[in-house]
Amino acid sequence: MTLATTLSPAAHSAAFERFPVASLMNVTQRPPAVFTHGRGSWLWDSEGRAYLDLVQGWAVNTLGHAPSAIATALAEQAGRLVQAGPGFYND
Repeated sequence: MTLATTLSPAAHSAAFERFPVASLMNVTQRPPAVFTHGRGSWLWDSEGRAYLDLVQGWAVNTLGHAPSAIATALAEQAGRLVQAGPGFYND
């Protein structure tokens, strides 16, 4: 499906500056809780309250929050090489 528009490139740029993507993508308000850490399916806020995470992201659904095996592997890799683009072989 193609959306027809009559906006000139200049008008489109002006509209984007006035209404940035962040304001267009605001689909919900953030809760007042500030999460400080997680373990498995649980999150803790800055007041020490625990929450069962029922909104988990893609990786959290599979791995949980802060799995030790992943944290160890990430720390080891970060100590050797952090940015390796697909244009190069790396171990």
